[in-house]
Amino acid sequence: MTDNTSPVILVVEDNLVEAMNVKNALTKAGMQVLGIAKTENELYSLVEKQVPDLVLMDIGLGGVDSGIDIAKNITERFRVPVVFSTSYCDDTTISDALEISPYGYLVKPYGALSLTTTIKVALERKKIEKALAASNRRFAMASKIARLGVLEVDASTQSVVIESVENLFDFPRKMPIPEFLSLFPEKKEAELKEAIHLKSNYLTTLQLKIDGQPTKWFQVVLSDVGWGDDYVQIGAIQDISILQNTQANLSVADKIVSEIKEGVLVCDADGFIIKANKSLCNMLGTNAEKLISTHINNVFPKERKHDPRPDYLIDGFRTELTIVSEERRFHLTMSVTSFHVDDGETNFVAILTDISELKSSESQLKYLAFTDALTGAGNRNLLNNIVENFSESCEPCSIIFVDIDEFKLINDTHGHEVGDEILRACASRFKATLRENDSVVRFGGDEFVIVTSTVCHKLLSKMTSR
Repeated sequence: MTDNTSPVILVVEDNLVEAMNVKNALTKAGMQVLGIAKTENELYSLVEKQVPDLVLMDIGLGGVDSGIDIAKNITERFRVPVVFSTSYCDDTTISDALEISPYGYLVKPYGALSLTTTIKVALERKKIEKALAASNRRFAMASKIARLGVLEVDASTQSVVIESVENLFDFPRKMPIPEFLSLFPEKKEAELKEAIHLKSNYLTTLQLKIDGQPTKWFQVVLSDVGWGDDYVQIGAIQDISILQNTQANLSVADKIVSEIKEGVLVCDADGFIIKANKSLCNMLGTNAEKLISTHINNVFPKERKHDPRPDYLIDGFRTELTIVSEERRFHLTMSVTSFHVDDGETNFVAILTDISELKSSESQLKYLAFTDALTGAGNRNLLNNIVENFSESCEPCSIIFVDIDEFKLINDTHGHEVGDEILRACASRFKATLRENDSVVRFGGDEFVIVTSTVCHKLLSKMTSR
C-alpha cells in the first residue's frame, strides 16, 4: 500500500449478512475489499492471487481449524496483519488470539465507526512498524561502519570539504563557503556564518531538494575543534532523511490517536501515566498535564470502598468502568495491551470506549420489556420473571389478584380514554400504598396482580384493605 492508493482488505466471514455490512462500511471509508472468504480454501485462493494489506478474520469460522489457527498461518506465510472479529470475549479466546499478536480485536456487534477506526489504526501501526524496522536496520549499519561525512571548514581557502563514504551525499565534495551557506534558510545561514566566524559549536538541520529525487534531510554539526596552522574547523554531516520520515509517520499516528473518539492512555510498567489523548481528558474533565505521572489507580478508583481493586496492568485485560465527570456519568469499556519500548521496558496502552448510549439503550429496552405501556406498572413478562426468581430462591411470596368492578360499564358509558385514565390512577394508587420491594403488575384488561414477599395473613389483610 502506498500513500496514494486505497488499502486492500480481505474479509473472512461465514455470515453473509455481516460480511456485506462490513464490506459496505469499508467501501464507504475509501478502502478496497479484495473479497469475502467464507472458508479456509477461499481465503488462500484469494491471498495467493493478491496479498491484501490487512485481513479481517472471524474467529468463529466454521471448519476444522479455527479463525485463530488460520490467521497464524496467514501471518507466518504472508506477513499480513490480522484484525479479529468475534462474538466471544472470554479469557481463553482472547489469550489464544493474542498469541499471534493481532492488530485489533472487535467484539460483535460493532458499529461502522469502530470497524473503520480499528482498521485505520492497524494499518497505521503496520506502516510505522515497517518504517521503524527499516530505519533500525539502516541506523545499525551506519553505526557499524561509521557512515558519517566529515565536514571541514577551511578559512584560508574559504571552502568547505565533505569527506564521505561511498558518495553518501548529493552535493559536491568541495564548495566555497558562501555556496555552502546558501543551502540554508536565511536565519540559519546567519547563525552558521557566525559559528564559522567564531569557530564555535553549532548544530542544525539542512533540507535539500533535488529535482527528480525525494527531499533529503541532513544534520550538520560544527565543533570548536580545529587542526592545522590555518585552523581548519571540524564538523560532521549525517543523512537523517529516514529519521525525518519516520517522525512524520509518527506524527500522523499521534494525530490519529489524539483525534479519535476513544480515550487512550499509556502507562509505564509501574502504572504511572506517560501519555493521554484529548478524548480521555474530556471524559475525565481534566487535562493531560494533570494526568501525566498520575497512577492509573488514582484515575479509576474503586466503585465501592471494599471492592477488590482490579489489576489494570495485564496484557489483554478488559473491563467496564463507570466514572462521573462534571455531573455526567460515563460508562466505559477498557481494553489493555502491553508493548515493549526500545529500552526493553514494558508499557501498557489502554483504549477506553464510551458505551453510555448503549447502556442507556439497554436500560430503556429493559424498561419497555417489563413495563405496561398504558399504566407504567409491570407487565406479564415482569410477573413471570418475579415468580421465577422466587421459585429459584425457594423464598415464599404472596400473589394478590385485583379486579376493578364494573370497569366495562365505565368504558361503555364514558369511553376508553376515561377508562385508561382510571387504569393509570389505580396503578399509581397501588404503587403508593405498597412497599418499595412489592411489585404491581397489570395482568390484562382491568386485572392487576400484586406480588409481595409478605406471607403473614394479618399483614396481607391490612394490605388488601388499603
